[in-house]
Amino acid sequence: MKRIPNTLAALALAGLVASAAAADELTFIYRRIYQQAETLRQKEAAALAVAAREDPGVAAVLEYILEDLLKSGPEVARGSSDRSIWNNLVRKTVGTLGTMRYVEAAPFVWDAYNQSEDPLVRAEALMALGNMRALEYAERIALVLRNLNFEPVQDREAGEKIAFGAILALEKLRDPVGFAPVFYASEGWYTRRVRDQALRSLPLLAEDPTEPVRRLIQEESLDRKLKAFDLHAASAAPGEGKIEIARLALRRGIEIKARDRAEATKLRDLRTRGMRALVALKAGGGASTDNLREAFKLGETDERLLALQALGTDASDASARALADILLELDAQQRAGISDETRNRIAAAAIQYAGTTRNPLVRPALTAVSLNEKWSNSLIRAAQDALRTLP
Repeated sequence: MKRIPNTLAALALAGLVASAAAADELTFIYRRIYQQAETLRQKEAAALAVAAREDPGVAAVLEYILEDLLKSGPEVARGSSDRSIWNNLVRKTVGTLGTMRYVEAAPFVWDAYNQSEDPLVRAEALMALGNMRALEYAERIALVLRNLNFEPVQDREAGEKIAFGAILALEKLRDPVGFAPVFYASEGWYTRRVRDQALRSLPLLAEDPTEPVRRLIQEESLDRKLKAFDLHAASAAPGEGKIEIARLALRRGIEIKARDRAEATKLRDLRTRGMRALVALKAGGGASTDNLREAFKLGETDERLLALQALGTDASDASARALADILLELDAQQRAGISDETRNRIAAAAIQYAGTTRNPLVRPALTAVSLNEKWSNSLIRAAQDALRTLP
């Protein structure tokens, strides 16, 4: 028992000279004191004193200490008091290395995750890798969380602690590979604390989550498609990525056949969110034209009006032809005596957005409307005004 006071005295002396010592000297002093410790409790005293300095200059010593602890770990009996000391010491060491962002120690921190059976140590190791921005471990941590998401482990509380650490680690790493597992964790078997943390972390996981969101919208349930779309819309993804996801949402909203009224509502929501995004992003090029035509046929009044607006915003030759076809069909129906207030409202929007395209391809349709006396005076004037805007 006399060695612990001697160790503490040496540490106190090291503290007195630390301020005057160069970084290499400081590393040598603390490493030497740790090496002279014989029992686990003596090592604990030395290691905690080093960690308490919170000086980046001692990070290399902590790395050495962690390596030593991992070597001796298999010899420390599980369930013993020494194992408890070992776990606490490993946890403190990896946590401090993470705070110091000493990425050079990342391999030992990952080994600590694998070697320890204590969930707090394992969670701390994952969070340390995140704090270090040890990007090469992002895929492995994502796999840890993915496996936990599949089903509750035997010790649910332990599983939640590790999942929580993995979520925070992936948030710090900001790699898109973490998006899907954190997304699933936000609605998994965990308690609300873990699910809420996953929801908070999702917007911070990747500046551009286009790739994982694309897969979610392609493969997942309608509720998850909508949730993924909203997360992507709020992200910092570039405009072309957001346009891609908007077009995909519109297409999936058309391809999937509703089995009941609830699904029909969700599919409509998916289509309208996609179209609103296309309008807001001023998407052009005509790539969405066929799907916008289909949304116009499928939808009720508000969705049809939105499809017309998206076609007008696109302003490509393809969208101009689509608007012209819609106007000509409405005009033929009007000539045949088919008329009601809803159709008039749709016709007014089609005229407005045809003019918005500034595309000469809409001229014949606008001319047909302007010469059809069966339309109201206001719609005829709207068609005439739109014609004057065309080049």
